[in-house]
Amino acid sequence: MEQTLSPPSNVSRPFQTLSYIDRTGKVAIDASEYTQAFSFASGLAAVSNGFRYGFIDKSGRIAIVPKFFQAASFSEGLAAVKLQEKQFSNPSGKNVWGYINLDGKIVIQGEFDEAYDFAEGVAVIKEGNIYSFIDKTGRKLVSMDSAEIQLGYQENPKFSEGFIAACNVPTGKHGFLDKTGKFVIEPKFQNVANFSEGLARASVKVNNREYLGFIDLKGNFMIPPKFDIDSDFQRSAYDFSEGLASLISAPAMTDFVYIDRSGKIVLRTSYFYAGAFKDGLAIVYDNKTDKRGFINKSGELVIPLVYSDAKAFSEGLSLVRSRFINP
Repeated sequence: MEQTLSPPSNVSRPFQTLSYIDRTGKVAIDASEYTQAFSFASGLAAVSNGFRYGFIDKSGRIAIVPKFFQAASFSEGLAAVKLQEKQFSNPSGKNVWGYINLDGKIVIQGEFDEAYDFAEGVAVIKEGNIYSFIDKTGRKLVSMDSAEIQLGYQENPKFSEGFIAACNVPTGKHGFLDKTGKFVIEPKFQNVANFSEGLARASVKVNNREYLGFIDLKGNFMIPPKFDIDSDFQRSAYDFSEGLASLISAPAMTDFVYIDRSGKIVLRTSYFYAGAFKDGLAIVYDNKTDKRGFINKSGELVIPLVYSDAKAFSEGLSLVRSRFINP
């Protein structure tokens, strides 16, 4: 599950509230009535009323009535939803996921313990210890044992540019599978992330330090692994988006920079975190104030550091969390 914000339900003074802002920072949708929310995709966003999940449209109106135990964002016209939830009153029960269409109709109902986004016509599901790739009819294309192959960087495994990041469990090394479940980029890296704009993050270990570079679709480093990320792959770098990738490099490990496709640093920031550019804006985080805002590609702060949390812009809107003090 990604791109969700969930303010504490019992906070009263101060309290936190959710909203969607536009690229000027203006509130476009007041989502303060919801306890959890996701970014927009296919014109809809998943929200929770504290009991069940449904979807709102860009006017803020309910488009799909909250009736699911959990939900993910739409992707390629389908969204994973939890149809059954294991409960204390039913210890022999299980979590069951399926997929709905944009009308809220269940179109794939399996016995899935886990279900992830569709991408390039394929989604990853998991049943027990077995991963499978399924198509949009729910037909299984290939299956693999999680004791041999682990899928899912940042817990959302999905295809990108024909490949999916995977770990060869016996060796602990990472590479990429194709849609037949075969390694087509050899598992020889310390870590990898999905392809974006023709390049993928990949790291190697040298003298107990982790160094990051970017590989092409053949597995060759196009940007050499020269960035020392201090063995923190998930926190220390992000994919290429709109021609730039952000990362942080030792020894300072304090300020994010942006590189172009040649590996040249083209923008330096003074922020503890700087995310991928989406719709021309990127989230930045100031650890001194514990606030987030947005910069443009010139590095100018165009939406102030006022949010306690924020998600990347999607379809012109960003999901943000604000903290207020009750009168």
